[in-house]
Amino acid sequence: MYRGSGSNKLSTNVYEKNIKIGVINVIGSLYEAIVDTIVVKKDRYEEVVVKELSELVSGMGNTSLKENEPFIHLHVVLGLKGLTYIRWSSN
Repeated sequence: MYRGSGSNKLSTNVYEKNIKIGVINVIGSLYEAIVDTIVVKKDRYEEVVVKELSELVSGMGNTSLKENEPFIHLHVVLGLKGLTYIRWSSN
């Protein structure tokens, strides 16, 4: 899950408004991105940090409650300087 201020606000809103399920679609610019990505060969998640201005080209996913806590599942594509694109799946 994203751990920046935007994700905290989203998680808080999901919890406070008692949203049980929802769809998320986002785009925009980011100064820093922190996501967890699955490493299939190691069967675990690893944190990836991008500390540069990037364009959130696509962000699609959903939100739900898991064990009565907000759970956000989001797939993102980031555009970086030099037309480099990175994609992540985050939980």
